[in-house]
Amino acid sequence: MKKMLIFMFISLITFGIANATPLELCGTNNSNCKLTWDNFSKGKVNDSNNHGDKVNCEPKSSISWDQAGKAVTIKYLGRTDKKSNTCYVNAGNIMGQNGKIISHGYLTADISFVADKSSAPNSDHYLWPAFWLVGNDPSGKTQWPISGEIDIAEHIFGGTFVHLIGTPAPNTFVVDPKYMPTEQWPTDAFKLGSGTNSYGMEWELDSKKVTLSFYYNNKKFVSVVATNGKSTVETNIFNAVSKNWLEATFDSDRQAISQDGKTPDPDSQRKHSITVSNLQVYNIAAPTESKQPTVNKQATAGNQAAVINPTTANNPTTENNTAAMNEQPTVSKQATEIKQPADVKPAVDATKQTVEVKQPADIKQPTDAKQVTDVKSTADVKQPTDAKQPTDINQPAVSK
Repeated sequence: MKKMLIFMFISLITFGIANATPLELCGTNNSNCKLTWDNFSKGKVNDSNNHGDKVNCEPKSSISWDQAGKAVTIKYLGRTDKKSNTCYVNAGNIMGQNGKIISHGYLTADISFVADKSSAPNSDHYLWPAFWLVGNDPSGKTQWPISGEIDIAEHIFGGTFVHLIGTPAPNTFVVDPKYMPTEQWPTDAFKLGSGTNSYGMEWELDSKKVTLSFYYNNKKFVSVVATNGKSTVETNIFNAVSKNWLEATFDSDRQAISQDGKTPDPDSQRKHSITVSNLQVYNIAAPTESKQPTVNKQATAGNQAAVINPTTANNPTTENNTAAMNEQPTVSKQATEIKQPADVKPAVDATKQTVEVKQPADIKQPTDAKQVTDVKSTADVKQPTDAKQPTDINQPAVSK
């Protein structure tokens, strides 16, 4: 027990709980993820939902928000009139943007689970807290559970499970593995005394299937795939995700009878609650290729002056000319008779780059080239301040 608590403490320090995302999904500093929904607060969600009039909801006694209005506690207050006395907190279909589902996203919430210790303090067998997604077709044409349900984390009969639900008939729930495939959470999930933990679901949707991966304290422990057309439940789950029908819901309820379906619940009046905070949705972006920076071919004031390669001077847009901008000029040992293009202007401002150009020791002037007038030696120029415009230059000053 001590080892488990120490490990949990270290995990919380290392990975964090509040506002945390899995490193394998979002990368360092959430570089691969964009926060698209972070509106879980008092007055922003439905905190008095009675689950289709199936429960007694008394918001004043069942629902309480913290002082900042960012964390809600949902209390189960016992059983009256053969109905559970609790409220369902519903945040709506938050897995999309602008009415459309995010194709690759991550949904997460921080939850703690506590119970009244007045009776059976170590037993949570009949307690029923849940973080789940219920399908709600806004047109009303597709009824639950055809509209689908994903129980992200549902505590039931002493264990915590993932359930995918999608039966073929409306308003008919069938406890059958064929219509409710199940995966189990780590043993301390939704356990009394386990503290606040992060519960998350990643979904990745394409035209044929949706892959669902589940995370406990930002560590993935299982993935399931729902393929369109493969089975009733998988098709219903695929439709619910792709059509953005799923609404994020929380509650703390209790089981009416035991697992055998016959024994009355001996602890039906035991009060318990869950506290939920940091419900968030992230859009996981596909990696993008970095583009090569473009080089301005026309020299401008404040930028490094471009050196024109005489071999491509008649075609200033060639790749060689672009590359020449980034190379150091060298002095030609052999003067050539290539004319400077008329439409290429020398840089107006001085270059910021300090270039040391040595004066050639002995270069003969070609007989048919005109002499450049008033050209200063550039033996050791740090910042040219008054470069004069050469007049009537047929011979380039420097050549590559």
